[in-house]
Amino acid sequence: MIYERLYNELQALVVDWGFSYLKFEAGEGFMPLVIEKLTEDDEQIVISMTHYFRQNGDLIPDPDMEIRVKVKDKVAEALSFRDQYSYRQVYHGKMVDLQTKRELNWFLQCWLKNIKAQGYQLRVKES
Repeated sequence: MIYERLYNELQALVVDWGFSYLKFEAGEGFMPLVIEKLTEDDEQIVISMTHYFRQNGDLIPDPDMEIRVKVKDKVAEALSFRDQYSYRQVYHGKMVDLQTKRELNWFLQCWLKNIKAQGYQLRVKES
């Protein structure tokens, strides 16, 4: 199931869920990757995963995703996606946008594979 695969890919990247901030870097030409813990409770962790680039001196997130991780269940799912041009979210109150859910989880799976293939390495960890 995709949710277990997403969890496994994220787990391989972050190793330990006891972080507040992680920064990864790859070779020249690749944007830094930042993973931040946004919220945490007994059932889930919500993180943001973002590439940043500089434009006119400002850091611009592109893309930026919010991801829910259920460590006990070993599943993860995309909640939202933002880039320079759009914002999409899966959940709207009690309503679920199933097409957006499929598309964002597919994108997250591809993104995580690219991150692995590009050789991102942890450079900064804050607990």
